[in-house]
Amino acid sequence: MVGVLCFSLMSTGVAWWSSLEDTFVAPGFSWQSWKLIRKGMTRADVERLLGPPITEELKPAFARAQFAECWVSNLSVGYFATVWFESGRVTRTQFWYSD
Repeated sequence: MVGVLCFSLMSTGVAWWSSLEDTFVAPGFSWQSWKLIRKGMTRADVERLLGPPITEELKPAFARAQFAECWVSNLSVGYFATVWFESGRVTRTQFWYSD
């Protein structure tokens, strides 16, 4: 009985913690399409594959400072899908996760 109670409390805690998630994903984004992004692609090519990036206020500070676009951002856990453009073309992409 004690084991069932502990499991129930732990499950409730995990569900509560998950509800606090602050992940922002751009509409139309998919990991399959993300894998197709290459250097030299135009901004229009990227947006055709991923949809528009997340809004400026949802981007992490580093992306705003570096004029990068984000398609996924999770500020509390720290994972991002980010694209840098120069003259309208992809120069770098990066997906990373950090605690």
